[in-house]
This record gives sequence, structure tokens and C-alpha cells, in this order.
Amino acid sequence: DVRAALDLDLRGLELVSELDEWLAVRNQLGRTYRLFGMPDSAAFHLRSSLKIIEEKLIRTPGYSRWRQFEAEGYLAEVLAAQGQVTEAARLFRSALQGHRSDGGNYMQEIWASLGYGHLLANASADQLKAMDIERSTAEREARLLIERALGLARQLRMLKEQQDALFDLARLYEHDGDVTKALEYQKLY
Repeated sequence: DVRAALDLDLRGLELVSELDEWLAVRNQLGRTYRLFGMPDSAAFHLRSSLKIIEEKLIRTPGYSRWRQFEAEGYLAEVLAAQGQVTEAARLFRSALQGHRSDGGNYMQEIWASLGYGHLLANASADQLKAMDIERSTAEREARLLIERALGLARQLRMLKEQQDALFDLARLYEHDGDVTKALEYQKLY
């Protein structure tokens, strides 16, 4: 019930008092707006989080950047859906690097890996050129990202994410002409 989630997120902004809690709610609000089909509102809230985080980092050396990586991943999802693949790719890479180096938030890493892998696997020739990535490199990287996400999703028993990964892997192998692997992943999907 995305409408109820949106109402609760908006109410949450009024109730939290600590900055980290506020950023958590603001990031979730951005993600909920994306799911609700309101990408401009989603981007507004996520960019607001990133701006505040940037200011906080300047004033407080050593401040955890976890919320920054979370916001970058969510914003990358919004931008990818809007076709802004170059900026989305940059944000996905930053979020992934951050989640992996910041103690490993596996749920966030799974979402960013799936989003970036899907973006690379489905990018047009012009989009890949804008990102300065060759098709074969993009497909190889997409496969690695999605396979890692699948492994983590299995460990965490995240069924929707496993399903998304299996679907994308089936399509990637089919595109490569490896019908045996494509069929294997399609059956698992």
C-alpha cells in the first residue's frame, strides 16, 4: 500500500528529531515517491538529503556516509527510470562502492547492483557511448553485478530481488546466445 507508506513517511518527517533519523525518513520518502510514480518528488527529496549530507560532511569529519550511499542508490533508480543513464550510472557506482567499503549494507548493495546491472544490460548503443562503455564490457559487468546481487539475495532470502536477478540473467544469457544458461535461469525465475 504505497499511499499508506507515503502518508507515514510524510508524518515521520514531522516526528523525528535527530539528523540521521530525518535523513533515513527523507531517503525512504524519496523511494516511496518513486514507487508511487512521482519521480520529480522523489528526486527532490533525495537531492535534499544529499545536499544536507554534503553540508554535514564538511562540518563533521568522520561522519558516516551511509545515508549518502543510500540516497545515491535511490536517486540513481529514479534517474535511470527517467533515461538519465549517465548520471544514474555515476550514482550507482558511488553507492555500490560506498556500501561495499562502509561495512557492507547488503540490502542496499543488492538494490544498487540490480539497478546498475539492469541499466547496463538494457542501455542503448547511444547511452553506452555517453557512459563511455563498450557493449561487451557493459554486459559482462551487468552479469557480475546481477550474479552478486542474486547470491546476496539468496543469503538474505529476498525473494523479489532473487526473481529480478534471475529474470535479468536469463535475458543476458539469451542475448549472448547461451540458450542452455538462459533456460536454466528462466526456469529458476
